[in-house]
Amino acid sequence: MIDGVAQTVVSSSETSIVVTITSMLSSTSKNIAFYLPSGTPKGADLLTTNGITLNPVILSTTPSVGSPGGSLLTAVIKGVGTASTSVTLLQGSTDICQSVVI
Repeated sequence: MIDGVAQTVVSSSETSIVVTITSMLSSTSKNIAFYLPSGTPKGADLLTTNGITLNPVILSTTPSVGSPGGSLLTAVIKGVGTASTSVTLLQGSTDICQSVVI
């Protein structure tokens, strides 16, 4: 579980586990609960002490061109949670968003 939400296990073996993260509150979390029928694996404590961090990736934006007077831009971004703050879009080093809603 991450941030109280169960995640989807894609595959697992004696040495690794692959999980699809379906929900997080932000791009970082230390609120991780890790359960296996055989017990807690060595090193699992690092998930709660170090946590995990996702790097945001823009998947798409619409429309692809805005206007000088302003446009509503919709961006689909992987790695941003519903409680993420300080999210913006930059063109070079210039913030192009007047406001952001997640």
